[in-house]
Amino acid sequence: MRWGELYQAAGLHLLGSYSIYRLLRRIFRDRSYRFLIPRSRAEVVELFEMVRPRGFHGLILSRQPELRPPWNKTDQLRNWRPVLTGLYHPQWPQKAKRWVEPRNLKLKSPATNTLVELPTPEWQVELLRCSNGKDSLSDILQPFGIRNPWGSLRDQLYLLYQLGVINLLPPASFGSRGRVS
Repeated sequence: MRWGELYQAAGLHLLGSYSIYRLLRRIFRDRSYRFLIPRSRAEVVELFEMVRPRGFHGLILSRQPELRPPWNKTDQLRNWRPVLTGLYHPQWPQKAKRWVEPRNLKLKSPATNTLVELPTPEWQVELLRCSNGKDSLSDILQPFGIRNPWGSLRDQLYLLYQLGVINLLPPASFGSRGRVS
């Protein structure tokens, strides 16, 4: 992979790709994405590139390394903080407070010319509404009283993460001067 050698030599890290979303939609329809867990966005881009090389790349590169949520450790994952990326504009369904009832969540992305429709339980829709990067998953979920949602939630979060709907930020920690980092 020549392109990988080039960005690595420049001291950059792969964070994702704009050209992968259409390919990802196919595997999300039949829930095959579960076989990708716990791979990061960069690892999924590299995997797809090996299977189906592209002539042009809309790579997303950064000087900062990619954050890697602990997908296989739900006790740690619950402390991470979700934040919407801005790549999609959610069309929120009307609130009904029937937490386990599936709702049709529509996500439009002008940047990738993509519309994603997901049947999503209302408690997950509300979790997304509250995804501002400040509160942990546990804190957001506490008011809903959903028992043991972590297996299905992890899968849904992974799907939303790979599509670029959300990012997950590590738990807030205090730096050496008492500041939140």
